[in-house]
Amino acid sequence: MKNQELYAFMKANKMTQKQVATLFDTSLTTVNQYLNDKYPTDTKWLDEKVDELLARQKAKVVEAKYNNAFVPTMTAKRGIEIMQFAHAEGEINVIYGAAGLGKTQMLTRYQGEHSEPDPMLERIGGNIYDPTNGASVPFEVETKHES
Repeated sequence: MKNQELYAFMKANKMTQKQVATLFDTSLTTVNQYLNDKYPTDTKWLDEKVDELLARQKAKVVEAKYNNAFVPTMTAKRGIEIMQFAHAEGEINVIYGAAGLGKTQMLTRYQGEHSEPDPMLERIGGNIYDPTNGASVPFEVETKHES
Protein backbone atom coordinates (compact mmCIF):
# COMPACT_ATOMS: atom_id res chain seq x y z
CA MET A 1 0.00 0.00 0.00
CA LYS A 2 1.21 3.46 -0.87
CA ASN A 3 0.26 4.82 2.53
CA GLN A 4 2.74 2.46 4.17
CA GLU A 5 5.46 3.60 1.73
CA LEU A 6 4.66 7.19 2.65
CA TYR A 7 4.80 6.36 6.35
CA ALA A 8 8.23 4.69 5.93
CA PHE A 9 9.45 7.68 3.91
CA MET A 10 8.23 10.11 6.56
CA LYS A 11 9.92 8.13 9.31
CA ALA A 12 13.21 7.85 7.40
CA ASN A 13 13.24 11.57 6.59
CA LYS A 14 11.80 12.74 9.92
CA MET A 15 8.86 14.43 8.23
CA THR A 16 5.62 15.39 9.93
CA GLN A 17 2.14 14.91 8.55
CA LYS A 18 1.85 18.68 8.28
CA GLN A 19 4.97 18.84 6.06
CA VAL A 20 3.52 16.12 3.82
CA ALA A 21 0.18 17.93 3.68
CA THR A 22 2.00 21.07 2.51
CA LEU A 23 3.91 19.12 -0.14
CA PHE A 24 0.71 17.47 -1.36
CA ASP A 25 -1.23 20.75 -1.22
CA THR A 26 -3.90 19.17 0.93
CA SER A 27 -5.09 19.22 4.53
CA LEU A 28 -3.49 17.62 7.56
CA THR A 29 -6.71 15.66 8.11
CA THR A 30 -6.49 14.16 4.63
CA VAL A 31 -2.90 12.99 5.19
CA ASN A 32 -3.79 11.57 8.61
CA GLN A 33 -6.77 9.66 7.25
CA TYR A 34 -4.71 8.39 4.30
CA LEU A 35 -1.93 7.12 6.56
CA ASN A 36 -4.45 5.35 8.82
CA ASP A 37 -6.44 3.78 5.93
CA LYS A 38 -9.51 5.82 6.85
CA TYR A 39 -9.73 8.16 3.88
CA PRO A 40 -13.43 8.03 2.88
CA THR A 41 -13.07 8.24 -0.92
CA ASP A 42 -10.75 7.11 -3.70
CA THR A 43 -7.05 7.47 -2.81
CA LYS A 44 -5.72 7.24 -6.37
CA TRP A 45 -4.71 10.93 -6.44
CA LEU A 46 -2.90 10.54 -3.09
CA ASP A 47 -1.15 7.40 -4.34
CA GLU A 48 0.08 9.41 -7.33
CA LYS A 49 1.36 12.16 -4.99
CA VAL A 50 3.27 9.53 -3.01
CA ASP A 51 4.79 8.13 -6.21
CA GLU A 52 5.88 11.64 -7.26
CA LEU A 53 7.40 12.33 -3.84
CA LEU A 54 9.33 9.06 -3.80
CA ALA A 55 10.52 9.61 -7.39
CA ARG A 56 11.75 13.12 -6.53
CA GLN A 57 13.62 11.79 -3.52
CA LYS A 58 15.18 9.00 -5.56
CA ALA A 59 16.32 11.53 -8.19
CA LYS A 60 17.89 13.70 -5.48
CA VAL A 61 19.87 10.74 -4.17
CA VAL A 62 21.08 9.82 -7.66
CA GLU A 63 22.07 13.43 -8.45
CA ALA A 64 23.85 13.77 -5.12
CA LYS A 65 26.33 11.00 -5.88
CA TYR A 66 29.70 12.62 -6.38
CA ASN A 67 32.16 11.32 -8.90
CA ASN A 68 35.62 12.09 -7.55
CA ALA A 69 37.49 10.51 -10.46
CA PHE A 70 40.46 12.46 -11.74
CA VAL A 71 39.74 14.41 -14.92
CA PRO A 72 42.86 15.17 -16.95
CA THR A 73 42.02 18.72 -18.00
CA MET A 74 44.58 20.91 -19.74
CA THR A 75 45.34 22.61 -16.41
CA ALA A 76 45.79 19.25 -14.68
CA LYS A 77 48.10 18.02 -17.44
CA ARG A 78 50.19 21.18 -17.17
CA GLY A 79 50.37 20.82 -13.39
CA ILE A 80 51.53 17.21 -13.69
CA GLU A 81 54.18 18.31 -16.23
CA ILE A 82 55.45 20.84 -13.69
CA MET A 83 55.59 18.13 -11.01
CA GLN A 84 57.47 15.79 -13.37
CA PHE A 85 60.00 18.52 -14.11
CA ALA A 86 60.45 19.31 -10.42
CA HIS A 87 60.83 15.63 -9.58
CA ALA A 88 63.29 14.90 -12.37
CA GLU A 89 65.42 18.02 -11.87
CA GLY A 90 65.24 18.08 -8.07
CA GLU A 91 63.83 21.60 -8.27
CA ILE A 92 61.18 23.29 -6.15
CA ASN A 93 58.11 24.51 -8.00
CA VAL A 94 54.96 26.11 -6.67
CA ILE A 95 51.48 25.35 -7.93
CA TYR A 96 48.85 27.73 -6.62
CA GLY A 97 45.36 28.82 -7.44
CA ALA A 98 41.87 29.28 -6.11
CA ALA A 99 40.06 26.56 -4.20
CA GLY A 100 38.43 23.86 -6.29
CA LEU A 101 40.78 23.98 -9.27
CA GLY A 102 42.14 20.47 -8.66
CA LYS A 103 45.55 21.10 -7.10
CA THR A 104 45.12 18.33 -4.54
CA GLN A 105 43.74 15.97 -7.18
CA MET A 106 46.81 16.63 -9.36
CA LEU A 107 49.16 15.90 -6.47
CA THR A 108 47.27 12.76 -5.53
CA ARG A 109 47.32 11.56 -9.12
CA TYR A 110 51.04 12.28 -9.51
CA GLN A 111 51.87 10.57 -6.23
CA GLY A 112 49.83 7.52 -7.27
CA GLU A 113 51.66 7.25 -10.59
CA HIS A 114 55.13 7.92 -9.14
CA SER A 115 55.16 6.08 -5.86
CA GLU A 116 58.10 3.77 -6.56
CA PRO A 117 60.24 3.42 -3.44
CA ASP A 118 63.58 5.21 -3.76
CA PRO A 119 66.10 4.74 -0.93
CA MET A 120 67.60 8.14 -1.79
CA LEU A 121 64.35 9.94 -1.08
CA GLU A 122 63.23 11.24 2.29
CA ARG A 123 59.81 12.63 3.01
CA ILE A 124 59.45 15.89 4.89
CA GLY A 125 56.20 17.60 5.60
CA GLY A 126 54.46 20.47 7.25
CA ASN A 127 51.77 23.01 6.54
CA ILE A 128 51.55 25.75 3.95
CA TYR A 129 49.40 28.78 4.60
CA ASP A 130 47.03 29.37 1.69
CA PRO A 131 46.11 33.08 1.64
CA THR A 132 43.27 32.52 -0.86
CA ASN A 133 41.14 30.75 1.73
CA GLY A 134 43.00 31.51 4.96
CA ALA A 135 43.68 27.86 5.74
CA SER A 136 46.79 25.84 6.47
CA VAL A 137 47.20 22.97 4.05
CA PRO A 138 49.34 19.92 4.91
CA PHE A 139 52.05 18.98 2.44
CA GLU A 140 54.75 16.41 1.86
CA VAL A 141 57.91 16.92 -0.13
CA GLU A 142 60.48 14.41 -1.28
CA THR A 143 64.06 15.53 -0.97
CA LYS A 144 66.90 13.70 -2.62
CA HIS A 145 70.14 13.14 -0.71
CA GLU A 146 73.41 13.37 -2.56
CA SER A 147 75.58 10.25 -2.17
